[in-house]
Amino acid sequence: MATRSYIGKVQEDGTIKALYCHYDGHPDTLGLNLLDHFGNAEKANQLIDEKKDLRGVYGPFHTLAELDDGDPARTFKSFGSYFDTAMNWFCEYVYLFQNGSWACFGTDGELIDLYNLQPENF
Repeated sequence: MATRSYIGKVQEDGTIKALYCHYDGHPDTLGLNLLDHFGNAEKANQLIDEKKDLRGVYGPFHTLAELDDGDPARTFKSFGSYFDTAMNWFCEYVYLFQNGSWACFGTDGELIDLYNLQPENF
């Protein structure tokens, strides 16, 4: 079963550039992977700018696998349009990189604190 998600970053002009992720979108998998491996602006930019839609997170190194028929990142004019699109795609989680950190939102729009999911805080 898929745990769909959207992964986005706020651009300098205020728009959001984002990718779809089909599997493993749960905060304790994808969320921690984003914190651990894409936790600064350079790496977040590299992820969103250089990848296509993702199949999921795999293996012991949490490799991000692209969908074979995936599209490049999409641009949204506002968080509202980004979040609405994610909900229309039946995503369970929406990730956003802004001001040097990741945020995660559930389907109800409530913020999920990724930083308290770190293994040392279990």
